[in-house]
Amino acid sequence: MNDGMVAMGVEQADMVSKMAVKVIDGDVLKTLEPGCEDSAEYQELRDALCDIQQSYGIAFLYTLHTDGNSVYYGIDTDMSEECADYGEEFEVSYEELEECFAGEEYVQDYIDETVDGDLISVYKPIYDSTGAVVAVLGCDYDAGHVSERLAD
Repeated sequence: MNDGMVAMGVEQADMVSKMAVKVIDGDVLKTLEPGCEDSAEYQELRDALCDIQQSYGIAFLYTLHTDGNSVYYGIDTDMSEECADYGEEFEVSYEELEECFAGEEYVQDYIDETVDGDLISVYKPIYDSTGAVVAVLGCDYDAGHVSERLAD
């Protein structure tokens, strides 16, 4: 039963991340650069991601881009003062996400107990109209309710 509940949380995280990738225009996303947070393009993409985040129990939803050495935040839906600026360095190394930037998706199959809560993380590539990966979507599903039920 425990495995089934975790699997349902994983499935939810995967489904929500698929929806989020579909609302992101990769051609627009690849034109953004540091300091773009006030632009209409940034705000439109951020608003679409915020809607998904709030509707489906997502703790954190964001895009990432790379220069081939480091990983940087793109659009961050965090509403707190801790919201990452476009171009701020991401805490996970490029090597850990290299396959995602090469077009592979990553779906975590367990609940990670972090300082930010119990999360299931998913990373999916974002493509432009030519089929090139221009960024990666990070989706951290809030699995706290699953952890609570498992503890009962």
